[in-house]
Amino acid sequence: MVPVLELILILVIFIHLMKQVTNEEAEERKYSGVSMWPGVDFHWGPNKSVPTHFKSYNSSVPWEERVDVALSWFSHPQKPANLVMFYLQEPDSTGHKYGPDSPQVKSKVEEVDTLVGYLVSRLKILGLWERTNLIFLSDHGMMKVKKDAIVDLRSIPVSPDTYNYSSSSPTLLIYPLPGKEEEVYQGFLNASKTQPFSVYETVNSPPDWHYGPTPYMPPFYIVTDLGYAFSDAWWLRVPEDERNEEYGVHGYNNSFPEMQAYFIAHGPAFKKGYETPKGAVVDSVDVYPLICHLLGIQPRPNNGTLEHSMEFLLTRMPSIGSISVGFVIGIIAASIAVVLSLAYLVTNEEAGEGRYSGVSMWAGVDFHWGPNGSRPTHFKSYNKSMPWEERVDLALSWFSHPKKPANLIMFYIEEPDSAGHGYGPDSPQVKAKVEEVDKLVGYLISQLKFLDLWKRTNLILLSDHDEGVEEYGVHGYNNSFPEMQPYFIAHGPAFKKGYESSKDAIFNNVDVYALICHLLGIQPQPNNGTLEHSMQFLSLTGLPSTGSSDLQSGSTHFQSGSVALVLGIMAGIIVVPSLTYLVVVYLRQWKRQPFIPLLSSSISSLSPSVPLDSSGYSFRALMYCLGLTMPPGNVKKMRHKIFIVLLNCILLGFDNDLQKPHNAS
Repeated sequence: MVPVLELILILVIFIHLMKQVTNEEAEERKYSGVSMWPGVDFHWGPNKSVPTHFKSYNSSVPWEERVDVALSWFSHPQKPANLVMFYLQEPDSTGHKYGPDSPQVKSKVEEVDTLVGYLVSRLKILGLWERTNLIFLSDHGMMKVKKDAIVDLRSIPVSPDTYNYSSSSPTLLIYPLPGKEEEVYQGFLNASKTQPFSVYETVNSPPDWHYGPTPYMPPFYIVTDLGYAFSDAWWLRVPEDERNEEYGVHGYNNSFPEMQAYFIAHGPAFKKGYETPKGAVVDSVDVYPLICHLLGIQPRPNNGTLEHSMEFLLTRMPSIGSISVGFVIGIIAASIAVVLSLAYLVTNEEAGEGRYSGVSMWAGVDFHWGPNGSRPTHFKSYNKSMPWEERVDLALSWFSHPKKPANLIMFYIEEPDSAGHGYGPDSPQVKAKVEEVDKLVGYLISQLKFLDLWKRTNLILLSDHDEGVEEYGVHGYNNSFPEMQPYFIAHGPAFKKGYESSKDAIFNNVDVYALICHLLGIQPQPNNGTLEHSMQFLSLTGLPSTGSSDLQSGSTHFQSGSVALVLGIMAGIIVVPSLTYLVVVYLRQWKRQPFIPLLSSSISSLSPSVPLDSSGYSFRALMYCLGLTMPPGNVKKMRHKIFIVLLNCILLGFDNDLQKPHNAS
């Protein structure tokens, strides 16, 4: 029969050896991640190493969650992994219990197949599929054993009081008690003449088993014939009412076809479509030197060889020093009041099929808005204790949801507005919060640049108010006062580069709603804003509505039905005002990729040649980097501005094959 594939990325013997030559020990900035391996938190090797990232085995963790956690290590902001090992216990576990040909195992195989599909799709979405070397391995095959082929240890005429045993079927290691060695050995040897098992002295083990004597080995061991198994402790633990007619067993001689393992590989290091000839040799111990070769590290002494892998390796293997991850996002804008009161009245979901929204940390996020009582597909209720970068990562993860990928996400952060109200806009507390906000914005922008998205992403920052009073921060005055006027800053292919609005130009926050609907290609509900005020800074006078023939032909116009993320980062202000900025990103490209958080950096580092304001904040640098659309008013007053940023990221909505855009009516 065909052995059951046990899904593992690197097999057991490899993890044991790899710990002795850990990726981390090889050189600086090499980090490993190990998911669900038994003993993952044990300190291995001469340097007592553990992997940088690990997840202890927990059978209750859903499979897809395991994949997501393992893949997230590739994009860790401080220690991105370049080697990840992942283990799944099925269908091996079910195969032992019901046999490899059982309906239960076939069902598990289908589940594993679905998970492999999920893994591959995630790698493709993350832009990793073509640049990641993926290896699927099994450490063994499996043989069905019928109930009547179980060898009852109690039927063997050797007293159980004279020996101990370890391991499990079909091989048992026998440890006679002191002074009972010969008695126990002769008892098993005599029984083997009439029962389906053999007895092997450890010193005389078959050479190809590589099982020579060591201080840990017993004097002898017993092995059943193929298709038989001992009724050892493993079997005795199975309740009577769950026993069936067949079981699954492995541990026989690896020369049997039923015991031979699989090796499947894909990636830039391997020949495409290559199949090993029938007589080719690839041993499991060869995986260790292969992985060391792929990682460019020196293996420790081992029993494997790289020679067996050369037949399927490309002659000139691409460097695997570090894995870069790909992802596409976009951002669009909306003010707090406008988005919450109007965006749900024209919900993304209602606009057309394949549109899903995500809202993070907004007050009233779980309320059913609008005439249809709608609410977002994905949402996270406000939780002040949740770290900011974790909020960002969660919100961005909705873009690559396996079943309902979001194309509109709104995200909110309460600072430094909150600190401004409590201590005043010029207080040290607010300045400290501004520095934190600056780092968070840098976290986003650095990822956009790293992922090569900066030049194809539309970014909009705006505030819904400023803030006044010296000792306390207050807003809500007449919006004709300069201190109350919000800002609008934009960058990206949808906006004119370097454009600065004239002093008397008109652009109101209520206009943001019409602008977002226009970018998304959805019909706005009746509102007090107008798109006309946005035309002054848009680079294209016309954006296609949803269903435009331009979308079908893949023109350079923007695509409707795009994905949006709103990140709200509250920040404080000018001598008196506090701003709430919204950021909008709109992607104009045809292939969506997932977002993966990368290294964080200050916004100021993105444009070191731009002089910063006297307070040391990177507000001017940010505006410079963004291409700059400036609001009317006294620019000098912005030198002490602290801002709140709301990021509304937009991505293109696609069908499952990630190729064709959705068309909404």
